[in-house]
Amino acid sequence: MPLSKQRRALDPIAAPSPALAPAPSSLAQASVKPLPPAGARASEGKLEVKGVGGPTPPPPVPAAVRRPSQSGCKAGCRCGKCASRSSTATKPAAPPRPPRKLEPVQRKESTTTVTADPLPPVPVPAAEPAPPSPPPSVVPAATVDPHADVFASPLERALSAWPFALPQSPDEIVSIKLTHLMAALEYAASIGKCPVILDKSGKIDVFFAHRHCTVVECKPLVLDVFFRHTSSAVDAARHIADRVRAAMRVGAYLLLRCTDAAPSFTKLAAATQEPPGDDIGDAIAPPPADVMDAQLAWFPFPGLFDPAELTGDATVRKLDPLNLPGTVRKANDEPLVPRDGFQVLVTSSFDPEDAREFLAPSLPLGRCLFFHVADPNN
Repeated sequence: MPLSKQRRALDPIAAPSPALAPAPSSLAQASVKPLPPAGARASEGKLEVKGVGGPTPPPPVPAAVRRPSQSGCKAGCRCGKCASRSSTATKPAAPPRPPRKLEPVQRKESTTTVTADPLPPVPVPAAEPAPPSPPPSVVPAATVDPHADVFASPLERALSAWPFALPQSPDEIVSIKLTHLMAALEYAASIGKCPVILDKSGKIDVFFAHRHCTVVECKPLVLDVFFRHTSSAVDAARHIADRVRAAMRVGAYLLLRCTDAAPSFTKLAAATQEPPGDDIGDAIAPPPADVMDAQLAWFPFPGLFDPAELTGDATVRKLDPLNLPGTVRKANDEPLVPRDGFQVLVTSSFDPEDAREFLAPSLPLGRCLFFHVADPNN
């Protein structure tokens, strides 16, 4: 028998055939190494004989129980991987975890107290003995009543609060700062006089140019009427009267800007004609044109510089054009009513030493109060 068939007959998986086993005499004569008997196994291409009387080889493993191949396990596999999968799949689900209850955190307040070193006592100076009081006959009469200010009038207490020194005589010029301008206007209105502000820097005019103010440029009126003769005194007076009505209706300042001129308001007022005081309306025939113009150009002088007289009912009725004779009133015409905030003031660039002398022919000095801006930068 060939050697390959003898090795195949000795395969432990296939059942050995006793008919194929050679006789011992034939194996001894042959040059080939004798084959191991039944019970031998192949190891690394060599045959090892455990002995004829050794243990019986294990039975063949069924195909269904063999180790699965790398391509995957078959049905009925009992390997460790498949056993773990089956045990994981059949494991019952864990019950849901109850919600966690949060308990409020209680903080313990520290009871540590810090004790500071006591400060040394401060020495108290000894009280000086009070000077002896003078006898009652020596005490001045002004210091006898400690509540003398209580008996002062409200006007005296209000005047003591102004930010500038009050005039001691009617002819005194009050020196003020630029920041005290509005207080100066209020003070002049409180005593019933027209404020005349002397300022060479021109900042007062710029200040009123940016406020609710109606301006009358007096120097062009003087040049046109008395030097150039391009305008009449009635036209100049009517220009002033129209500005007075406009400032009254809206409650604005009426600024008479004189600069370095001294307009003669007396001559301008003399060229006008005072209208009748009664409210006659169109009951009388209209007057001639020149008389009508003179009445429209009328403004009160020197009442223009007296706040109480200018805003009085008699003066307002004369200034109202609706009260002139021959005027036809309309349904939407409103009477002239002076609003709150209306005030007349004069600005000039004269020096304080020459102002009263130059402006005496133009203004009623007894109804005016002069202020001088000492420092225009403050």
